[in-house]
Amino acid sequence: MRHLRSICAFVMVLGFAACSGSGGGGGGTRPPLPIITTSPATLSFAQNGQVQTFTASGATGITATSSNTAVATVAAGSTAGSFSVTAVGSGTATVTATASGATSASVGVTVTNTNLQPQGVK
Repeated sequence: MRHLRSICAFVMVLGFAACSGSGGGGGGTRPPLPIITTSPATLSFAQNGQVQTFTASGATGITATSSNTAVATVAAGSTAGSFSVTAVGSGTATVTATASGATSASVGVTVTNTNLQPQGVK
């Protein structure tokens, strides 16, 4: 009977060790998140209506949004990870590319409208 108790105690210790630490389901480290990168890092526009593209890679299902749609809008491009940015007003905006379960990356956008004449000038 004493031998049986020793075996039971040993099995209980093994069971606890298997369920804790990084080897079991009770903890450990998470795998790193996929890292999204963008290229180029900035876009500059001289006037409204101009369109430029950027690419985002590193994850699947990437979407992009503009922080200021009065300055720049963004739409999905013709290929996965490609996005078109359209200048719509003077100022700055940040276009952020994101995907579920991944980091995000940003593209700085500046619209200067240097080709526009001041109002009242003909």
